[in-house]
Amino acid sequence: MSDEDPLDGAGSESSDPDDPEFDFESQPDPDESIDDPFADLEPGTDVTDDHFEEMDVGVVDDEDVWAALDADAGDDGDADLSGRDTASAEREEHLVEVRSYCQQCPHFSSPPDTACTHDGTAIVEAVDFDTFRVRNCPMVGADGPAFDDE
Repeated sequence: MSDEDPLDGAGSESSDPDDPEFDFESQPDPDESIDDPFADLEPGTDVTDDHFEEMDVGVVDDEDVWAALDADAGDDGDADLSGRDTASAEREEHLVEVRSYCQQCPHFSSPPDTACTHDGTAIVEAVDFDTFRVRNCPMVGADGPAFDDE
């Protein structure tokens, strides 16, 4: 058995950096002991290599592009030529409490989905944890949920 007191710290260096006796000077430099993790990788390709190919598409007429966009917007009835949203006048949006409305509604999907299965009704956004913005929900009544009317 040794005559040295193990709690004295004399004759042994602490390996715990939180120990006040820890000798930081005797530790190896971490920058010197770590190999370059990218040393085995091949040098990268030239940054001027382009992964896209330039193609000749001919002359593009601005009016044709706008006409195509107008035609696409007119297909679903959401926009007219003035750019106004014509369907929004027909939409009714409400902020509803999730627990009072959606979670009690027979049209609310089962978890983990968050959707309304009623035709024409949509959950537009989760405003916060307790509130949804819904569109065209027939369950929203002036006096509260109208589940009995369905």
